Amino acid sequence: MAVLNAFSGILTVFSVALLGYLLARGKWISADLAAMLPRFITVIALPPYVLRTVTTTVERGQLPHLAYGAFLPFLSMILAFCLAFLVARLLGTAKGRRGIFCTAFAASNSMNIGLPVNIALFGEAALPYVLLYFFANIVFFSTIGIYAIARDGEGPAPALFSLGTLQRIFSPPLIGLCGGIVLVLLDLRLPVFIDKAFSYIGGTAIGLILIYLGIMMHNTLAQKYKLGKDVLAVLAGRFLISPLIVVLLVSFVDIPVMMRNVFIIQSSLPVMVNLLVMSGYYKAAPQYAAVLVGISTILSIVVIPVYMLLISA
Repeated sequence: MAVLNAFSGILTVFSVALLGYLLARGKWISADLAAMLPRFITVIALPPYVLRTVTTTVERGQLPHLAYGAFLPFLSMILAFCLAFLVARLLGTAKGRRGIFCTAFAASNSMNIGLPVNIALFGEAALPYVLLYFFANIVFFSTIGIYAIARDGEGPAPALFSLGTLQRIFSPPLIGLCGGIVLVLLDLRLPVFIDKAFSYIGGTAIGLILIYLGIMMHNTLAQKYKLGKDVLAVLAGRFLISPLIVVLLVSFVDIPVMMRNVFIIQSSLPVMVNLLVMSGYYKAAPQYAAVLVGISTILSIVVIPVYMLLISA
């Protein structure tokens, strides 16, 4: 039954993504609309979705367990980043690509793809653990990741710890998470009219995320890429090494089974879209970043069901 649920969840996710692919192929999606979607999803749709889901699925007694497990994904990313640094040196990765290489190797698309995939596979009960991994992921990316990418760029690298770093960490979805946790701690519920409004707005989040994923897949397939050894190494890091690190770490601690499963799935996801955005901002090989994001996203169609089968076994 778990295997059937896994394939059913994946088919659901990529059926909606196929709609985005077809819309992009039929030129129904303009470049301006495609560029606006990530901002709308991140700023408008996800915060109410996250806040409302936390208040309806998390109980106060669960919060200590969530805090206990938060350090695991962050530690796994640090270990993967250090390993990627050594691999980049061994492969002779160009200096202007090393930061992107290491960050792509260690950080996954834990929100745009991780959220709908885990909800489809495990249900709403997985959301607190999805958000835990997302928090660790965004903290890692906003500090070590962006610093490494900026060092590849043309301008000066930002400070590793600064006010700007805090602003990047506390993204709108994370603010929604914090707001939900505060309400749970205070044992408060949203007023009925706000709850319904958040339900309507947040209900658009998952569908739009998957449609945007389909648009990205179309744009990637529309171009021809050469798979160099460093691209293959990043794919190995995303789909093999990072999940293996998580599996090893969770074997040493006592955490809920659902948390373990979500962390493994989250660690096996493709390169995060934010990598492409920040590489363009710092003028640090954005085409290379686009290759890593696009190809890893397409390969996740095969990888995610495999990991779900392994977890079921």
